[in-house]
Amino acid sequence: MNYSKTSYRKSMGTSSYPTATTKIIRKSRVSSVGSNYGSPLHFKDGVVSSLSSKGATDIKCTREKEKKEMQDLNERFANYIEKVRFLETENKALKEALKKQKRDFNIEPMKAMYQTEIDELKKQLLTTTDENATLKARIATLEEEMEGLNGQIRHLKDVNEEQQNTIENLNEEISRRMSECEMLRRKVQELEKQLSDWKTRHSHLDSQLQALRIELQEETASRLAESTRAQSLEDELNFLKDIYETEIKEYKALLAKDNSFPDMREYWTSEMGSCIKEISQEYESQLEALASSLEARYESQISEIRMGTSKGAVELTQLTDENRRLKMQKSELEDRIRDLETQLAQLTGQLRSVTMELETTINDLDHEKEAHRNDVERLQLELEGLMKELQDLMDAKLSMELEIAAYRKLLEGEEHRISHSSMVSSIGGFQSSSEEALSNAIMQRSTAFKSSMSAEGSIANMGAARITVHRSSSGPVAVVEIETNGQYISLEETGARKIGRPTNLKGWTLERQMEQGGKLLSHKFTDDVIFTGKIPIKVWGSKYSSSASKNDIVSHINEWGSATAVSKTVLKDENNMEKAVFIIKSISDRN
Repeated sequence: MNYSKTSYRKSMGTSSYPTATTKIIRKSRVSSVGSNYGSPLHFKDGVVSSLSSKGATDIKCTREKEKKEMQDLNERFANYIEKVRFLETENKALKEALKKQKRDFNIEPMKAMYQTEIDELKKQLLTTTDENATLKARIATLEEEMEGLNGQIRHLKDVNEEQQNTIENLNEEISRRMSECEMLRRKVQELEKQLSDWKTRHSHLDSQLQALRIELQEETASRLAESTRAQSLEDELNFLKDIYETEIKEYKALLAKDNSFPDMREYWTSEMGSCIKEISQEYESQLEALASSLEARYESQISEIRMGTSKGAVELTQLTDENRRLKMQKSELEDRIRDLETQLAQLTGQLRSVTMELETTINDLDHEKEAHRNDVERLQLELEGLMKELQDLMDAKLSMELEIAAYRKLLEGEEHRISHSSMVSSIGGFQSSSEEALSNAIMQRSTAFKSSMSAEGSIANMGAARITVHRSSSGPVAVVEIETNGQYISLEETGARKIGRPTNLKGWTLERQMEQGGKLLSHKFTDDVIFTGKIPIKVWGSKYSSSASKNDIVSHINEWGSATAVSKTVLKDENNMEKAVFIIKSISDRN
């Protein structure tokens, strides 16, 4: 697109871009247009020969790059011009619309309305001017009246000041007379107070005299009571002394065998002497302090009484004599108290020495009891360990006897006269139902083995079943028996429980797991199950509940399974810890 210079500048009149930049773009555009027409280039002589192939390539690339930039700028400039033209067209249309609205708008009604308002305002201005003149005249009249009133006010102020001065003088006179009355009242109160003080002092002295008489009587009574109490204490101490001497003789007779017992009499005698000395010094210091305080009190009372009336002097003399007499009684009582305290300290020392000897003897006896108790506990632990070892040996013996009986039965299979009961030997002449079940199982296995032997005609290369039983208990209860047909499982209390505390199975669980992932039979004790003595408790299957006794338990499990089945029976406590195990194993051997 080619534009004239005038139209170009007109279109750039509303642009915010600088004119210089626009000129550069136009010049570049002209150059680009000229290059499009393919006008020939003229160079000076020798320039073409000096250009290398590399320089020509660089110049060509630079020209192409500049050409692309100019094309982009031309496109942007064309878009900008289109925007400017669109805005000019829009502004022109808006101006025409504004002119049209101005032509269509009629201002005559508004002029009439404003003229009416102006006329009304002029009328109001005239009315206000008239009112202002009237008010000014009235203000002048009021100012004259105010001057007269101000004169009256000044006169009244002068009269008021005179009256105020008179009032102040009268107030001063009243306050002076009131102060005189107050001073006289205070003097009267002081005199009344002095009179009451004299009366109070007199009554106080009288009450002190009465109190001193009462104290004297009480002191005399207390002295008599103390003497009586001291006599009773002496009798009691003599009685206790006789008792303790008798006990000491008995303990000495008990301790005569021990020659290494230390004699602490001299040590405790010296200690008691020092303690008695300290106590006597403390009592003396307290008595001296009490005496000094009483003397000071009496002297102060005497000095107060001397300052009183003549009657007070007579009473003071009486009090002095009474005080002297009380001091003499006090000194006598103090001497008596010292003697009694000395005797009491001696008896206390003897009592302490006897008490120490008694405590030493008791401590020795306690140590001996503790040593005996420790020995008993140690022996109890050793006994429990031996019982556990004995139980393990009995289980091993039972397993060995079962194996021996099985092998013997297999070797003597053709002899039917041998009793089947001799296959399993009982331990100590006792055979439980579980051991009978194992015996029957071995008998059944031997019968089957005999039939197979008779069918094949030889006993070579046949397998024998070895059955072992293992019982263990780490708590107060053990699993002792499983009935042959699985009717019940018998539990029995061991000697491992705490003394004085019966075993309660509430919250415990009894489980029997059959071999090779068989069914798990589990029974949880939800009620109190308490052992009494060595009586076993049987947990019956619900199928055989009619055979259960009063102390037995009926489980929700139908039956516990055959005693010949390989299984593991476990008794767990409330914390799911294994406390007893009963294991039946079957191991196949080749002979």
